[in-house]
Amino acid sequence: MHYYMVKLHEGEEIVKSYQPSWKHYLGVYIIGAILSVFIIGIIIIIIAELYRRANKYIVTNERVIHEFTFLSRKIIEAKFASITDITMNQDLISRMLNVGSVHINTAGTTFHEISFIGVERPQLVEDEIETIWQKKEKKRATSSEKEVIEVINCQNCGERNRADKKFCSECGASLTVKPRLNKKIKSKK
Repeated sequence: MHYYMVKLHEGEEIVKSYQPSWKHYLGVYIIGAILSVFIIGIIIIIIAELYRRANKYIVTNERVIHEFTFLSRKIIEAKFASITDITMNQDLISRMLNVGSVHINTAGTTFHEISFIGVERPQLVEDEIETIWQKKEKKRATSSEKEVIEVINCQNCGERNRADKKFCSECGASLTVKPRLNKKIKSKK
C-alpha cells in the first residue's frame, strides 16, 4: 500500500494508482552498474530509484493526480470535467519493454497538463482513465439535460431569479406573483 500526501474530497475514492516502472529507468541502471566500479555509479542508481519512487500517479472517481515527493513536494491535478484529451506515447524500446507515457490535456492549455511517465502497460492505463472520463462525461450530459430551471423576473428591478425563491437576489423584493387585473382600455375615436 502506498502512502499519498494528497487529500481526498468528501465522497472521493482512489480507483487506481501507478508508479513509473523500473523498466523506464533501465538505461540509467545500466550506466550506474557500469560506473559502480566508481562510487558515482552507486549514487546514480540510488538517486534514480528515489526519483522513480517519488512519482505517484493517482486516479480517483473525481480527478487525476500526479504527486511528486522527493526533496520538495508537487501535486498536479485535473478534474475529469476539465479533461479534453488523453494520449499515449511509446518509442520502440518502450514498446519492447511494455512501458510508456500517458498524457492528459485539460481545457485552456496547449501542453500536457499531467503526464504519467514510464508506466507499465500504458495502453491499459489510458483505457482505464478514458473509461472513467467517459462515464463522467455521460453522467454530466444527462444531468444537464434533466436540469431545467424555471426563472421569474423581479417586478421591481427586472433581475432573473429561480422560480422557487421567495425574494429577489438583487433587490430583496418579494417574488410572489401578483395577479393582474385585466382592465379594458377604451380607445377614443
